[in-house]
Amino acid sequence: MLRTFGLIVLIATMTSGCTPVKLAPETEERIRNIGFKEDVAVYPPKGLVNEPIGRFMKHHGIDLGAILLTEFQKQVVKHPKFRQKSFGPSSTHRDAMFELEVTVPIASPAVSFSDEYVLRFDVWVRLVAPDGEKLWEAYDYPTGLNSQLRSHTAKELNDPKHLEDALRKISEVVVAMLMERL
Repeated sequence: MLRTFGLIVLIATMTSGCTPVKLAPETEERIRNIGFKEDVAVYPPKGLVNEPIGRFMKHHGIDLGAILLTEFQKQVVKHPKFRQKSFGPSSTHRDAMFELEVTVPIASPAVSFSDEYVLRFDVWVRLVAPDGEKLWEAYDYPTGLNSQLRSHTAKELNDPKHLEDALRKISEVVVAMLMERL
């Protein structure tokens, strides 16, 4: 079972179009000013159309891109590699800029034939130089096995406040996973 799971994760990573790029120490040294691309791209999950959640979020003004960007900014400025760096708007001169992409959340049954669901979404992050060179890139997503996340009933997921809180918690967890890759 564990071998099968590992194979599935390997295939998913290979087909995701994101090969991790590590941040070289010499590159890290020369970066002083960092910006954030404010427009986070939100895509439907690969091979799936999860329109009900996407439409529900849009109808209730839930902006997953903004939630994710806020959490990423909060955590990256505290990361040891970036504590001595200057952060600001992407419109000013920057040595590098973070770009984020996320998929619309998927609600999957917590266990077979369950009336509780686990939300998940995929996140890509890149640190890009002004000339477009990728300085760092990572991809991650929380699994249903993550003990920091809980399952939700359909009724809970139909409550905009509850859904937004759940998306904030997932963002916190997945950004922490990405921070480990820096």
